[in-house]
Amino acid sequence: MERDLARPGAGAGRAAVVVLDLVGPPDVDRRAGRRLELFPMSDVAGKAIWITGASAGIGKGLALALAAKGARLVLSGRNQAALEEVAAQCPGSIVEAFEVTDLDSLPAIAARVAAATGGVDWLVNNAGISQRSLALDTEFPVYRTLMEVDFFAPLRLTQLVLPAMVQRGSGRIINN
Repeated sequence: MERDLARPGAGAGRAAVVVLDLVGPPDVDRRAGRRLELFPMSDVAGKAIWITGASAGIGKGLALALAAKGARLVLSGRNQAALEEVAAQCPGSIVEAFEVTDLDSLPAIAARVAAATGGVDWLVNNAGISQRSLALDTEFPVYRTLMEVDFFAPLRLTQLVLPAMVQRGSGRIINN
């Protein structure tokens, strides 16, 4: 299914909306009987892809895989040194270290990234935290921090890159 991001009925600014079937394998659309490319690695060569949380874990692994396919990467996270280590393995990548919860700084950061790349083709909102504790034992500020990092920061970055994607008529936003 496609939904127009600009206005109902408009021809430009379409983005794919994927609904996952949690019963079966995540890469099969049972209704259409076809394989879904949830994260198509075949069309990343030359794409400007901004990955948050790129200093370790899934973000680092994704950066390495995308770099191997020829993507132009922007690597973000809090740990400048760790980002530099990942960047050393991803030729031509740009490091933009920042704290995702500093929402007031994000417009300037997004503008720098757009200027450096000529426009973000894909935004991968991968930065995140988790909390493993009983609700009865968890203080409310922990929930606020979780929401700042896992909800508000990706939402704000999406708001900042989406208008240019809509204007171009292409782009992808992946929330991990």
